Amino acid sequence: MPAAVSAQAAENALDVNAVFAARGSPPSTRHLQVARVVSVLVVVAGVRYLWERASTIGGTGAFGIAFYAVECLAFALLVLSALLLARGGRRSRAFRGTASGTLDVFVTVCGEPSEMVERTLLAALAIEHPHRTYLLNDGHLAGMDGWEGIERLAERYGVPCLTRTQGRRGKAGNLNHALNRSDGDFIATIDADHLATHDLAAETLGYFVDHRVAFVCTSQLFQTAGGDVLNNREPLFYRFLQPAKDADSSAFSCGNGTVYRRAALESVGGFSEWNLVEDLHTSYVLHAAGWKSVYHASPVTIGSAPQTASVFLRQRLRWATDSTRLLTRDSPLRKRGLSRMQRLHYLHTTSYYLLAGLQLCFLLGPPLTVFLGVPLFNTGAAMPYAFAAVPYFAAIVAFLSVHSDRRGSLPIVQSALFSAPVYIVAAVRAILGLRPDSRPTDKAQQRWFSPLLVPQICVFAALGGTIVFAALRDDRTSVVAIFWASVMAFLLAGPLSAVNARPALERALCGAIRGGIVLIAAVALASQLATRSAASDTSRTCARAPSHRSPALALNTAAGGAYFGISQPDLPVCASAIRSWSSAYDFRPAIVNWFQQWRSGETEFRGDWLRAVAQQGAIPMVTWEPWAKPRSGFHDAVQPASRLARIVAGRDDAYIRSWARAAARYHDPILLRPMQEMNGSWYPWAVATNGNDAATFVAAWRRIHRIFARAGADNVRWIWTVHALPGRAPRLSSFYPGSAFVDWVSLTVFNWGTAVGWGKWENLDELIAPTYDALVDFHKPVMISEIGTVAKGGDPADWVSETMRRLDERYTRVKAVVWFSYRYSRPADFRLRGRSASSLRAALASPYWRSGAASATGSGGRSTATRKVSVASR
Repeated sequence: MPAAVSAQAAENALDVNAVFAARGSPPSTRHLQVARVVSVLVVVAGVRYLWERASTIGGTGAFGIAFYAVECLAFALLVLSALLLARGGRRSRAFRGTASGTLDVFVTVCGEPSEMVERTLLAALAIEHPHRTYLLNDGHLAGMDGWEGIERLAERYGVPCLTRTQGRRGKAGNLNHALNRSDGDFIATIDADHLATHDLAAETLGYFVDHRVAFVCTSQLFQTAGGDVLNNREPLFYRFLQPAKDADSSAFSCGNGTVYRRAALESVGGFSEWNLVEDLHTSYVLHAAGWKSVYHASPVTIGSAPQTASVFLRQRLRWATDSTRLLTRDSPLRKRGLSRMQRLHYLHTTSYYLLAGLQLCFLLGPPLTVFLGVPLFNTGAAMPYAFAAVPYFAAIVAFLSVHSDRRGSLPIVQSALFSAPVYIVAAVRAILGLRPDSRPTDKAQQRWFSPLLVPQICVFAALGGTIVFAALRDDRTSVVAIFWASVMAFLLAGPLSAVNARPALERALCGAIRGGIVLIAAVALASQLATRSAASDTSRTCARAPSHRSPALALNTAAGGAYFGISQPDLPVCASAIRSWSSAYDFRPAIVNWFQQWRSGETEFRGDWLRAVAQQGAIPMVTWEPWAKPRSGFHDAVQPASRLARIVAGRDDAYIRSWARAAARYHDPILLRPMQEMNGSWYPWAVATNGNDAATFVAAWRRIHRIFARAGADNVRWIWTVHALPGRAPRLSSFYPGSAFVDWVSLTVFNWGTAVGWGKWENLDELIAPTYDALVDFHKPVMISEIGTVAKGGDPADWVSETMRRLDERYTRVKAVVWFSYRYSRPADFRLRGRSASSLRAALASPYWRSGAASATGSGGRSTATRKVSVASR
């Protein structure tokens, strides 16, 4: 080495002691065993979670299904990662002989500052092995400033400078240009911003005593200040995943710090120029050609890494585009020459960015749910879901932590989520064949902003708005949305704070942002929980109130006439609405019905609603539906998570029991109408759809009934409801639960008129006569639990008058009628308005119709499976 070079090396005092300090021992056998146990736990917890999660899909539509599919894909990637990481324990350390052979050191340069390149050059020259160092100057071809300075630098240190003036842009072309102008047995590639250790050759060349080894790749070490919020160190990859790949000769080059056998490169035509960067695809081609690789787990270089989020994202865009392009255009599943395990390893590598990009759904979930009302999942059975979700997410944290370093899983998760939008861009570019700029990552000028940051900033703002907006809503999903949005915003805050290369500023900014998120989220959650606590206290207070303060009406089915009730959306939640209805019709309803689903909307037992109805002199009737109601309609027969077999298997027992206990505490009479219209084809509990049958329906009904009986809810009366189908008498006995489990038999009937394409105007006799006759045979009180008419196709006022008259004349076994006053859809409007409302008011003046104004004694229609209850009379 010339004296001038030695003097400059001593003067610069290049310090690479951090590399030697970072050379620790690999994970111990015990650590790997613990990692395997955690891997098994995360897979088991994931299967259980996805099974339970399937029960929350119903009614969410395309978005909910897509979101669940993303979760399944993420779990599939997790399972594949666990399987491949387990291979790390099978890795046998490659034999390393004595370093021999000539070595060429390629320092690739493309626009980096001369000062940076000089430090790299000095370190390369200090490698303790006979070698020749080359500066590969691509600045001129790439149109970068300062490329002449690299030539002057090479001249000053007496090393060859190979400056390209033509050819394809990119690092691979630069390397191939030098490959054809050098002759060393081995080639070490070093990036312009990395300092090599003096023992690079001694650490790597010995592996080449095995003539099948094409290249030796090494662990990377970066100078990262602060908390490494961008996860540049990537301990999961370098400390665990690369050794696991090495067990199957599948470890791939990361470009810098890799030593290649010249003969192997020449056998495949040199460095691959097919992709943007040479490292991954060159490794891929060499493995497919039958060559072996070795992963050396100790670093032999130390270099700079992106310090700002914008530079980091530009680097990841290039990597993700390369990997996704390899997956879609040269798939490892079809690549000849690869072993089975190599195919799996490369499939894992190339699919990672695509699947990680889909995690953008997790960032967009809260804003979509809160602002746009997009149903992603419903949590009607909140506790069973939580019992599955908490262990799964905890297991994921444990899995990432055990495969990380002392910083744990936080940097891994936040980096992946932060990069997700860029990975989507990369996937689009790869599929469309678009190639981003091939110039290297600009680590000299750490720019604070890039257009690639815009999606992350927008998502972060949307998450913040979600927290605030959800805090102001009185909605069941608000608490979940606040917590979910807070976690996502907290994770994004780390990478977003990397706007400057100064660690102190990064830490201060990150702490301020995260502190603000925690404070706002805490206030929002406290507000929501306080609101819910107040509502719960009100409900409990109502439920515990002594019955003499609110006399309860009991239905006397032995008396003449029939009770009349109403089903209207606003009645159960607003007592004044009941009073307004009573005033408008000069009649107080004896029954007020509403609908509640198990897995969407308001799923909890609302004692306050029941009490509000009872205080107006009516009996509350709850139509209790075990499904998630679609937001876009009323019907969705295929909901695998709402199959009756789930109820029979006891998977909904906790939810059912919560209702049973609350009903028992409420004490006053309740009409409960579960799983109505089971003889139709539009609900997921129907006996002929969704994998159900009549026997399963009966078993599910009886199980629900028994849970209520064990809870002491003998104030509940059970309404078994079929839909009236015109024509011959239906056969209903096969799905009738039995007299001991039913108090009332009921039917629903609607005159659809011409509001729907298949409908026609029909009178009451045409609609219900056969079904009514079949219900009478069960020797139970009969109820028409839903009845209504549209206005299209006839005169609704006449239909109401005639129907009320015929019920009095012909259907005397009907002891209760509940009118359905809903707007079912835009064309099918069943609301009582105008002349039809006047007709009903006139009909209710008949003494045949019994109101809720005064209670009659008796407890007719009581099932033999429940005990008698004392009923207060007024």
